[in-house]
Amino acid sequence: MAPRVLLSLPNRRVNFNRMLDDPIEYNKFRTFAVSCFSSELTAFIEEYQVLKAKTIAILRPKSMRGRPSDSTICTLANPEPTKLPASPHATSPPKTSESAYTPTSVTTSILDTLTNNSKPTHTVSFPSQLFDKLKAVYWDYIDPNSYTSVNASPMVVRRIDEMMNNNNYNVTLFDELKDEVLFMLYSDVYTRYIRK
Repeated sequence: MAPRVLLSLPNRRVNFNRMLDDPIEYNKFRTFAVSCFSSELTAFIEEYQVLKAKTIAILRPKSMRGRPSDSTICTLANPEPTKLPASPHATSPPKTSESAYTPTSVTTSILDTLTNNSKPTHTVSFPSQLFDKLKAVYWDYIDPNSYTSVNASPMVVRRIDEMMNNNNYNVTLFDELKDEVLFMLYSDVYTRYIRK
């Protein structure tokens, strides 16, 4: 049997991004991530997308909602966001009923989605209605005492801690962490996924 040839790095990254935006392929990848003991990574990404969708729904003017700009891609990347499996022996993530229509790809930040990739003229904060959700994301995925915390760099965790402690709920709060998580998914889980 001939050895498999891995895609070149640029093509592999493009295919990874496409997979994130394809609901069917993403569900397969998410299930694979569970088998790699990395379900907290996909769960964080899904929570980020839920935060993005809710932030857009609250902050974007009604006339702009549901209407993508030329610089954004409408996707339904995560049709059913998940919570982590209740048991470490679970084979697939359980589904929740929370809707997660995401106005842009997970690789696009909340700020870029809100401003249509233009420079904002002021600091944009999460709406106060989402503060409890922000804290829940923090306790689930960033707090080092959480069983589901992602393996983030200490520098990123420290910055998020500082922002949370100062009640600085800028929409960029979780962006560095999202980028780190995407890198971990790409470099580790996706590499194994395309070899399977």
